Amino acid sequence: QPILSRVEYVHDGDHISVRYGRKLTVTVDGQTREYWTTATTVDSALKDLGIRAEGAVLSASRSQPLGRGGLTLAVTTPKKVTVVADGKTRTVTSTSSTVFGVLAELGVTKKVDDVVSPAMPTSLDNGMKVVLKRVVVKNVRSTKAVGYTTIKQKDASLYKGLSKVVTPGQKGSKSVIRKNTWVDGKLVTSTFVWSKITKKPVAAVVKVGTKARPVVAKK
Repeated sequence: QPILSRVEYVHDGDHISVRYGRKLTVTVDGQTREYWTTATTVDSALKDLGIRAEGAVLSASRSQPLGRGGLTLAVTTPKKVTVVADGKTRTVTSTSSTVFGVLAELGVTKKVDDVVSPAMPTSLDNGMKVVLKRVVVKNVRSTKAVGYTTIKQKDASLYKGLSKVVTPGQKGSKSVIRKNTWVDGKLVTSTFVWSKITKKPVAAVVKVGTKARPVVAKK
């Protein structure tokens, strides 16, 4: 639509220039506004509208013409972000729009169990701190000893206070699986999953004397 700046009288022989307004929908770091401009390129429109886009990433070329149908434009401005991952702390200036983007810029890949804060789809803000924790979850098998019991049997052939081992006890063993979780190399949780006896323990058999000791007469 043409934009009329003021009313003027028309005289014979005058030349009339009509400048058509173009609707420009601009989203800057997630915030969307609509403008009308008579500029004919993206770059001139940004300057005319006072939209600061130095160093920003645009969804369209700055030299792209603005047709009468208008244009929808996304602008992502540079942001200073601190990234903590793999034992390193880096402060970078990024034009990525999300946490995922800045990690990709740094060549940092999130694995399935890793935890990123804020979450990957979160929009970047200036001064944001992004922390990636490496998480490893693994089932670990180990062998544990199983203690034996002791069976005591009374024996009248032995004096009281005496005992005799008939069968030595033997420890058994069992296989145990635990689900362990490490965060940045540190074990944080260990949860029991399964166990099975692989060798039964042998109970110790001990005879305990019950025979009264003879009384020795005093002289």
